[in-house]
Amino acid sequence: MGRENKNQKAMIRISCTDCDAVLEIDDAFAGGVCRCKHCGTIQTVPKELKRAATPMAAGVKGVKAAEEKPKALVHQATGAGALDELAHVVASSGLAGAHHVQREAHRAEARGNNRKRMVLMGVGAVVLVLLGAAVTYWVMRSGRATGGGQQNGAAEVVGKVAEPKKVGSGVAAVKGPSFMGVALKGPSVVYVLDRGQGTVETFDSMKAAVINSAASLGVERKFAVIFWETDTIIAWPGEGLRAATEQNVNECRGAVTDVYCLGQSKVGPALEKAIAQNPAEIVLATGKGGLDEQFVNAVMAARKSGSVKIHTFCLGNGGSVEAMKAVATKTGGEFRAIGTGELREFVE
Repeated sequence: MGRENKNQKAMIRISCTDCDAVLEIDDAFAGGVCRCKHCGTIQTVPKELKRAATPMAAGVKGVKAAEEKPKALVHQATGAGALDELAHVVASSGLAGAHHVQREAHRAEARGNNRKRMVLMGVGAVVLVLLGAAVTYWVMRSGRATGGGQQNGAAEVVGKVAEPKKVGSGVAAVKGPSFMGVALKGPSVVYVLDRGQGTVETFDSMKAAVINSAASLGVERKFAVIFWETDTIIAWPGEGLRAATEQNVNECRGAVTDVYCLGQSKVGPALEKAIAQNPAEIVLATGKGGLDEQFVNAVMAARKSGSVKIHTFCLGNGGSVEAMKAVATKTGGEFRAIGTGELREFVE
């Protein structure tokens, strides 16, 4: 018994700072460091702590021997090797809580990553808002462009023929021979088109609409195209009327393709040439503004006492609505104001 008591060493009890396990440490490590055998956390051993009960037989000599044991050789006593040596270096430099420091560093890095993600999400949200605003602006602008304005965008009909049924875009739905929503019921028609500078914005659409209209006539009807006089009168065919066969429609398309707008135009000579062909109906189209009662009188003078119906069309968002409407009313024709956006319905 005496021999066993003599070999027993004094022990120090501490609680692990991480897992709270009770550790018993040799008194020789007082003021040094050790590693928790449960979780591996490096612990600092205080110089003075409550010691575990030890037999008196250990004696003062054993205590002094433990105290005099070199602290620099902690790794030899524990047998933990290079890791304990590193722990000793950390402890002696005041960084005994290296495990906690490392863990806090990871947490700080995670917080930094979270902040980066939040910044990226914020930038993404701003980009989405800007894209939404751009799309909204484009849609609103497109709506204004295709609407053609309230005044001229909707097709208006006057005269003796009842107004045709409207479809979704406001364009009159007409089956069979027609021009821009107006039914053409006679056996022949002459298209009298303004090629003055005032019609430049709608001129190409107007020519395309004429070709589509001629194609709707059928071979049993005849047609011709005459442009208002500027420097000269341009017409297809040069004289007379042609049946609306596929060949003649294609020939007409080729003839009018290269016609362009030029300067000031006069309706009188072109209208007289059209009336001389003795058609059942005339289509009179312009995008020009400023036409007045004098224009109406010129048209009626060219028509004289004839019975030809004249259908009139104001194209674009301007035009001379009152004058063109008066011509249609006086001749038994129909009037339409066709907005810029609505012109697409008759070109495609």
